[in-house]
Amino acid sequence: MKVAQLLDNKGYHLKALWLTIAPAHASFVPALGTAAAANVLTAGQWHTNNAYTDAYFTSSPVYSTAFEAAFEHQPSYVAAGASAASYSLAVAIQEAFKDCSFLDPSLSTEDLLFNASLIQCTDAAGVCAAGSGYARVLASLAKQRLDTFFGRVRVCL
Repeated sequence: MKVAQLLDNKGYHLKALWLTIAPAHASFVPALGTAAAANVLTAGQWHTNNAYTDAYFTSSPVYSTAFEAAFEHQPSYVAAGASAASYSLAVAIQEAFKDCSFLDPSLSTEDLLFNASLIQCTDAAGVCAAGSGYARVLASLAKQRLDTFFGRVRVCL
């Protein structure tokens, strides 16, 4: 923001100025004034009114309202991206273990992920599918194509 303000103070009015994050914040124009903020461009990583939807957060506006109620400020694109990534991981974990049974109901997280002998899973054809829980989650993430309130998630492993 200071770059735009300093240029305006010196009377330099560029045809365009690219800044990475600040212009996307609601406080940018009020803090600088319209003259200093004129012709300042930025990429929009995420916006509270995006049209994307999902089954958990439902939509960007609904997510934003709930976030603001919980934390008393609007969500940043970082918070929204982290929420979408968490949702993606939760869906991948559900998918990874949907056809599994657990030999010990009191499995620790470490055993679930790294001790393949404690889980029994079958593939789509009903054939026993070997592998650790960790490998199953990675495989689930690798094939995931998920729409979220943040946008489309595709994990490339």
